[in-house]
Amino acid sequence: MSVVLGSDLDTKVGRILDRHQKLKTERQPWITTWQLVAEYVRSRKSNFTYEFSPGQFLTGKIFDSTASQANHKMAASLIGALYPNGSKSIEIKPHATLKGKDREDVKDYFELVSQVVIRTLGNYKGGFSIALQEYMSDQGAFGTSGISVLAGDTDDVPVKFKAVDVKQACIDEDKNGFVDTVYMELQLTLKQLVEEYGLDNVSPASREKWDQKDYNAKIKVLHAIEPRMISGYGPGNRRMPYSSCHIEIEDRHILNESGFESMPVFMTRFWKESGEKYGRSPAMECMSDILEANAVREAAILAIEKALDPPLALFDDGALGGGVVDTSAGALSVFKISGAMSQSNRRIIEQLVTTGELNSTYKHLIELHDIITDNFFIDRLTDLNNDTRMTLGEANIRNELRGQSLGSIYERQIVELFNPVIERVFSILLNKGLLGVIPGSREHLEALEYGEDPLVIPDVIGDAMMRGREVYEINYISPAMRIMRQEELTGITRTVEFAASVAAIRPDIMDNLDLDKIIRRVQELTGAPADTLVSMQKVVDIRDARAKKEQQMMEMQAQVEGAKAAQHAGVAAQAVANAERLAS
Repeated sequence: MSVVLGSDLDTKVGRILDRHQKLKTERQPWITTWQLVAEYVRSRKSNFTYEFSPGQFLTGKIFDSTASQANHKMAASLIGALYPNGSKSIEIKPHATLKGKDREDVKDYFELVSQVVIRTLGNYKGGFSIALQEYMSDQGAFGTSGISVLAGDTDDVPVKFKAVDVKQACIDEDKNGFVDTVYMELQLTLKQLVEEYGLDNVSPASREKWDQKDYNAKIKVLHAIEPRMISGYGPGNRRMPYSSCHIEIEDRHILNESGFESMPVFMTRFWKESGEKYGRSPAMECMSDILEANAVREAAILAIEKALDPPLALFDDGALGGGVVDTSAGALSVFKISGAMSQSNRRIIEQLVTTGELNSTYKHLIELHDIITDNFFIDRLTDLNNDTRMTLGEANIRNELRGQSLGSIYERQIVELFNPVIERVFSILLNKGLLGVIPGSREHLEALEYGEDPLVIPDVIGDAMMRGREVYEINYISPAMRIMRQEELTGITRTVEFAASVAAIRPDIMDNLDLDKIIRRVQELTGAPADTLVSMQKVVDIRDARAKKEQQMMEMQAQVEGAKAAQHAGVAAQAVANAERLAS
């Protein structure tokens, strides 16, 4: 049933639509910039200020593609550095504060959790890899983009991912500067609207269009996600911390209302100025150079065209058949040369030189290209220069410098996107029971009642979850993380090497090192999978077994030595007895 509002902004729909309009007004100054960036960097999204038809050629005024190519390379390189092996680039491990984290069953559980999370992220039906590619390209162009993470309808596709761009989204921040409100304006066909929400839930006007079989009619829908302004939370998704409301904008009709336990859409700003909500991008930073490169390239194209087909000059008393000079290959033009006979030293037709030398133009274009690609970090992200031979030490120093210069870029992507996305995936999988059940819980008892053998969460983990404690950490197995951790790894390596060299003089110096902690820290810093090391509990068991075996060997050796000593003593006693007998 349609909601009648009039001018009453106190109603839910009225309040949401009113806030949406205010957020759009705040976003309006950015539209012109985004349109300009889109035209030169992301042309297929250049409809911020005007609409284009599907399939329309959008690069008619673009003469230089350096910025577009640089943006694609940066997006691919960042994904390659942060997420090189797809979903296998991450693993879930016990949190450092979790009691019993070194137990064998805890280690086995988190290895299983990592496999489930990896399968979920790598499920092509979920769409994470596609969403990530779209997201990262928008980061370089517009500086603001995001990914939505929603629960799937089936266990085969437990989580669905979708890219969110600034063309459809308005955002707002919390007091700490993190995005906590996202209003997404979507345009669906009537067919898509009914498939998504059901015919009974759409507005009367949309149902009337459905009855008229107008399935391709365009319907604007607003999806508003924001913190719920209540002091406490209760059961039911309408009392969850984040509210979700889908509205047909034109008919002011609520399509669906629900909620989320955590923010399901994660918007990242590449760079952000203080006091601004939307981000700034590498494309924005070098927009003047992009425009100049385009203008210089256009001028160079015109100059080349003139050089290849230069303008002509002829006598003003010359006459041609039809008044046209045909300069095509094999053409024949007939001239009346009476006026030119007196100037036999001149040609009837001459070329006009109207272009200057082009070397300086090409040199300037190369300079502009270098500036643009440097703004997109291509020199540091790819580093394919093989012109200079370097020693291993020089190469390591160079990699450290690259890591220092790119560390803030990597860190922002990890903190604002990858960590929240993976945490949200973990939460969805846990709620669906795909990460096991807490022992003794209702879900556990129901599974046993139906004769199932569910995965049981170890007691120390279940207890920590019930107490609201942190139970896991995310370990990234990626070049970006190795680069960011390189300095710490180098420090540990040098410390161990120094201690080993001093141990030749003072062996007790090694007592200063906790080698068990060092080997586990090195495993983290190098990005090696956690399953390359056994649990500390197993280490203790192995050492106890070794010590017991060594003790047994020592006891056996002692028995052998004792037997030998007894044998020798017996022989000696016999010899003494024999000697005494002979003496008597």
